[in-house]
Amino acid sequence: MNYKLKNTGFTLIEALIAVTIFAVIGIVAADLLNRSFQGNNKATLVSKLKQNGQSALNIMGETIRSSDAVICTGTYPDDPAYSNDTIVIVKNGVYTRFRFYLQKALSANNGYIAQDLITLTGQDSQVLCSATQIPMSTNQSYLTDTDINNGISIKSGVFDYVKKDGVKDLVTIKFSISQGVNAIKGVDTQTNDVSFETTVTLR
Repeated sequence: MNYKLKNTGFTLIEALIAVTIFAVIGIVAADLLNRSFQGNNKATLVSKLKQNGQSALNIMGETIRSSDAVICTGTYPDDPAYSNDTIVIVKNGVYTRFRFYLQKALSANNGYIAQDLITLTGQDSQVLCSATQIPMSTNQSYLTDTDINNGISIKSGVFDYVKKDGVKDLVTIKFSISQGVNAIKGVDTQTNDVSFETTVTLR
């Protein structure tokens, strides 16, 4: 009795089709996974920018709100691009100054927000915001992360001070930030500038 062996294997064509289908599925799955990671990465960066910017805004806003008076706003004289980048307030005889140091074109350093405390000895307090203002002291503190890789950079910043008879003084703080100057800016990590603004009424 003769038996014919039944061929139960795959032909070469069938095997190639199966491999091609699996390859396409793998490419599509990898692309979806990569896009998911990119989206998460960008969301994390934007969240970090907003956190640092909001923290600086809260510190300035609360310090100004609880002050006794706004002494002056002014423009630091070393760069005509600046405008009302400085504000000086006083509380219990202690002067606090905030200043925006903007990121300059082609600079290797981040722009940042600085704060210092000043004790005046026989000087007119208006000099703190004038063209001959006292330089920021060596014990200044930074309200923003100045790390050029992982920090943030100040792109613009202004203090608008409104004083009217019969109403409380108003200070509007506006600034915008971006990634540090040395941050990797690929398709998946490029973020737009983030803007902040608040208006503070002195108590």
